Amino acid sequence: MKVDRSVAAIAIVADMIHYGVSKTALPAVARGFAKEAAGTGVTVNSVIAGPTHTGGVEDFVYLASPLASATTGGAVRVGDGSVDAILP
Repeated sequence: MKVDRSVAAIAIVADMIHYGVSKTALPAVARGFAKEAAGTGVTVNSVIAGPTHTGGVEDFVYLASPLASATTGGAVRVGDGSVDAILP
């Protein structure tokens, strides 16, 4: 299975365990920073990008907009559903 770099955080390939572990750490760090920033109005999230590239994705700035003011500590998965994983 070919795994996109960010998706390796949730779908670790057997011959890339070291890389998957490093990618898994990124959502954990974001979650920790989100807890540290709680109550300050600052939100911290990680994006687990999938293998999709469209014009709409280029303009997608939800996590950097006021619409995401209640989203913090999340690992937001963005992709086309081709990665065989349940979470996140």
